[in-house]
Amino acid sequence: MGAHNDSSVARSVQFVAFWLAVILPLALLALVAVGLPRGWLSVFLGLLALNAVALAAGHGYGR
Repeated sequence: MGAHNDSSVARSVQFVAFWLAVILPLALLALVAVGLPRGWLSVFLGLLALNAVALAAGHGYGR
């Protein structure tokens, strides 16, 4: 039963990571399109890093 729960949690994390990797670029594009407000560079870079992590974590989803 423990292995099934581990697999279920891993699958859920992969699902969330996959969809984050799909949606985050839209947020990044919106920030760039409207112009980054002063002091938001760290937010932009943080979202960019989160997108890279989400891409790596969600890579195998749906296989």
